[in-house]
Amino acid sequence: MPEVWLQMVRSFAGTLGKVKYDSSSLAGKVALRLWLLRLLEAEGVVPVIADLYGPFGAMWRQVYQNRCYVGSTGDAVKWLRTEDISGINFFDLDPYGSPWGAMNIIA
Repeated sequence: MPEVWLQMVRSFAGTLGKVKYDSSSLAGKVALRLWLLRLLEAEGVVPVIADLYGPFGAMWRQVYQNRCYVGSTGDAVKWLRTEDISGINFFDLDPYGSPWGAMNIIA
């Protein structure tokens, strides 16, 4: 994983899971995802997105609708353990609780 991605993960890790309601800062979340997707696309990478918590909601409508996208159903950690995730290059982890169970599988 490129160092820039690791730095972004570290900078956002402290904020994950602290707010317990939907779309707490929707505009910021949309802007972050669009920025990351554009970085990938600028490198010639076609994003293949897995939305692990709350698929087909606001993010799908505002960011992912016209992109290659799959949303997990049910328990995200179980989904990650049973699906072939080798082709996915963009994971959206925005749970109410801790994302670390899912992140450990992805890593």
